[in-house]
Amino acid sequence: MSNSFNINIDERNKTAKMWLFCAINALTVAGIFSLVIVSARTPLVKDLLPFVQLFQKALIIHVNASQLFWMLAIHMCLLVSFIGSKIYSKTNVYLAIAAAILMASAPFLPNAEPYLNNYIPFIDHLI
Repeated sequence: MSNSFNINIDERNKTAKMWLFCAINALTVAGIFSLVIVSARTPLVKDLLPFVQLFQKALIIHVNASQLFWMLAIHMCLLVSFIGSKIYSKTNVYLAIAAAILMASAPFLPNAEPYLNNYIPFIDHLI
């Protein structure tokens, strides 16, 4: 008996690959922002950087990309691989990508205030 919530194996594999691609990109973004963190603390380089509070903002994006988004993407990749329901469709991948873009662009918006907490730091802005 076929369940209407199940998707075929090809669609499941494509969706799982999309989540895996998101997870790899999250680690890539986290790695790029780790280089920004290091350069923001380098004595001769930090004076040349244009943004105020660059260290705090880059640290927030680094932590959020490497912890939050990577965990979401890798868990969704495994979930889609093993369960494969229509509930876990490609639309969720696109929504997560849009959220990651907003999260990564938040430090560069005017009046973005970084808050460094012990667990998950965040940037306070209207979006």
